[in-house]
Amino acid sequence: MKVDQKTVHEFGVLPKNHKLPTFSSQESTSSDISCPTLNPSRTVSIIAPVLDEIKSEKGSCPCTVLMVGCGQALDKVIDEANKRFKGTHQIVAAATDYDCILSADEYDCFVIHWDPQEFEQELISITENICCGSLDVIVLLEPCVRSLKRCLNCLKQGGTVITARDANVTASVRALASKKQQIIMQEL
Repeated sequence: MKVDQKTVHEFGVLPKNHKLPTFSSQESTSSDISCPTLNPSRTVSIIAPVLDEIKSEKGSCPCTVLMVGCGQALDKVIDEANKRFKGTHQIVAAATDYDCILSADEYDCFVIHWDPQEFEQELISITENICCGSLDVIVLLEPCVRSLKRCLNCLKQGGTVITARDANVTASVRALASKKQQIIMQEL
């Protein structure tokens, strides 16, 4: 597991830090509730053609994919993505709960803590620092407006956000996406 030093020092998100609060399984699975039909294999199958298209445009450069969520939904999707894309694309996780940070040893990818109490620009900067710039593809398992806007701000021009069918895609979110020619796929 890799956690960047800035995140460690500013947010104290070391997976071995036993002083961090943990949440019950009911509290930490809010993404499972928002995506009741989430199937990790299906989710990765939706991502694959998008990554193939981007990779054909970029050449042999790997794509960077950010998986945003919490609880078992994030765990399962990251496991499936690592099986399918390991070595061909860079997978980064943005966890919105401490349980995912604590179990980050199992992810085999960078893990960022998207603390809902932090300033948006700080979270965007941390994400871009870890991902070495803006992202190609973001898979959003928590379809709230704040997360959608944050994802669009972390996304490259022409990038793609894949989110739940029931995502609250407001007019302001659509305007932000069209301004940067980004695609919002409500497929999960």
